[in-house]
Amino acid sequence: MGGGHYSDHWISVNGFDWKWHDEVQNWNPETAERLFGVTREKLHHAYNGLAVAQAHCDPLERWYQLTQFVAVGERAKLKGDALRAETLRAGAHMLRLLYKDLYDDELPNPNEVTGTIITHIPELPVRQDPRRYLEFVVNRFGLNPLPKLSLIVEGQSEEVAVQRIFEKYFGAHPGVYGIEIIVLGSVDVAAGSKKEDRFRAILRLIDYLHHHQTFTFLILDNENYAERLKQESRKSKSIHSKQRYVTRTEYIRIWKDAFEFDNFSCSEIAAAMNELAQGYASFTSAEVTVCKKDPNPGSSLQKLYKKKAQYGLQKIKLNEILIEHMMSPVSRRRIENRPIIKVLERVARLAVRNPLPTMHEIWEKNQASKYLGKKRKPVRRRKGA
Repeated sequence: MGGGHYSDHWISVNGFDWKWHDEVQNWNPETAERLFGVTREKLHHAYNGLAVAQAHCDPLERWYQLTQFVAVGERAKLKGDALRAETLRAGAHMLRLLYKDLYDDELPNPNEVTGTIITHIPELPVRQDPRRYLEFVVNRFGLNPLPKLSLIVEGQSEEVAVQRIFEKYFGAHPGVYGIEIIVLGSVDVAAGSKKEDRFRAILRLIDYLHHHQTFTFLILDNENYAERLKQESRKSKSIHSKQRYVTRTEYIRIWKDAFEFDNFSCSEIAAAMNELAQGYASFTSAEVTVCKKDPNPGSSLQKLYKKKAQYGLQKIKLNEILIEHMMSPVSRRRIENRPIIKVLERVARLAVRNPLPTMHEIWEKNQASKYLGKKRKPVRRRKGA
C-alpha cells in the first residue's frame, strides 16, 4: 500500500486511531454477512478453498499441530512456500471463526479438511485446553522437556556421583535418558520433621510426579526414619488415581548402611580419604571399619576425618575420588557388581521405557497400570448397602 497511513470504516493502514477493544465490543458478524453477500454454503466453500490451497503448498503440513503453538511473530519469519501456506492458514482460520459466529457450528481444522481422519490424536475434547493439547503434541514429536524419571537423592555428593557414573559408565548425561536428579539435602526432608506431617510431603510429591507420568525413584541412607518411610509407602494411596497406590516399594532404595559403605570397601574409602587429605592425615581400613559399625556411619566417618585432618570432610570431593577408583581398570571389584550400578541400570531402563502419552486415553491406561504404583483392590460393597 506504500508509505503513510490511510483509514476508513473498513480499512486501516498504519492508522493511529485504531481502537481494537472498541471494534471487538462492536463486532457484529451479521453486518459482514450482509456486506459481502455471504451464505452458509459460500462461506464453507471459501473456507475449504483456502484450506486445500494451504495443504497443497505447505512443506510443514504434517507438523501443523506443533507449528500452530509457535508464536505468531516467529511464524511470520518463515519464507517461501512455508510463509505463503502460513498466511493461507491464517485466512482460513478467520473464515472459520466467522462461520462459528454466524452459524454456531465448528468447521474442521484447516489442516484436517483434506483426507479422512479415523482417530483424532489427541482427542477433540482435549483440545479445549491448549496447555494439555500442547503437552500431547510435544510428546508425539519427542519435544517434551519434562523428565521421564525423577531420581531423588539425599545430597549433592550423591548427585555428583550419579552424574559421573552416567557420563563415564553409561556414556551420556542423565538428561539424555530423560532423567532429572533432585537433591533433598537430608533424610529428614523426605521423612518429615513433625509427627503429623511425617512422610506425607515426599509421598505427595511422588504421587504428583506419577500423575504426570514421571517415574520417581528415591535413594536414601539408612538414617533416622528412612525405613519407616519405605514402610509407609506400602499403604499410601494415590489421591490422583483410585486404582493404585502412590508408588512401588522397589522404587525406594534404602542403603543398608550408607552410600559410601554399601558401594565401596573400607580399604577403598580409607585410600580415597588419604588421597583427599594430601598427606595432612592418614587413615586405615580398620578405622573406617569402626565407623561402618557405628549406628550413624556417615556421621562417624566425618568425625574421624575432622579429628585427624583438623578440617571438615569434603564429601563431594571424596565421592569424586571413589568414583574414579571404581572406574579404574585396575579396580579389584567388577563395576557391574556394585549396588549403585545395578540401581542406576534399573533407573535408566525405567526412563527409556517410559514413552510419554499422545492421547488422553493412553494416559488413563498408564495411570491405571501397575507400573507407576501397586494396583489397589476394588472395594466390594455389601449386599443391601
